[in-house]
Amino acid sequence: MDIVQGQLELVKKHWPDLLNQDNKIESSNMMIHAIIKELSELSDGYACFPWSKSKEIDREYLLEEITDILHFVLELYIIWGVTNIEEVEELYFKKRNKNIDRGKIHMTKSN
Repeated sequence: MDIVQGQLELVKKHWPDLLNQDNKIESSNMMIHAIIKELSELSDGYACFPWSKSKEIDREYLLEEITDILHFVLELYIIWGVTNIEEVEELYFKKRNKNIDRGKIHMTKSN
């Protein structure tokens, strides 16, 4: 079982309303707000401000928060019908390549 299938199984068991096609926007908004909250918690987990006195980083805490973010990102994929890791990877690499091409264009324009 891959992580998308694992998350889909969890959603079906505990939050089946997320799969209701009539609630896509509402469900997406819930996931986006959860991601924002987790990003805030991630930011709080290390000294992200130059004026912060503490320079210690709790790696375990940061990885836990990153995993929480992944949890909600996976649920967004599932809400929009992406239910296997191959499609996530396909979407990722398509966007990655587009970003690389944009970078090349930007580099050309700035030269």
